[in-house]
Amino acid sequence: MSLLLGVYQFSGGFYIFAKAELAQYLIAHAWHKNLQSDKQHKPWPWADTHPVAELIIKDKSWYVLAGASARNLAFAPTHISSTPEPGKKVTA
Repeated sequence: MSLLLGVYQFSGGFYIFAKAELAQYLIAHAWHKNLQSDKQHKPWPWADTHPVAELIIKDKSWYVLAGASARNLAFAPTHISSTPEPGKKVTA
């Protein structure tokens, strides 16, 4: 019985880790599709966001998602929709 409980606990943690890794892969894939076309591609069909930029600092990179909601922040840094798009020149 305790072995089954241990397997259950381990599999729950593995599921969350696997889901997070898959989400990062899908976000990266959507970003690269965005670069190849003028259309915004969602990372998964039911997503309410899409990647708008890639943030690179030294040897680390993150994809930035549109819309600063808690749901989007769970996956990546976000861009507030009422501010200029990343890479646009603006006057303060």
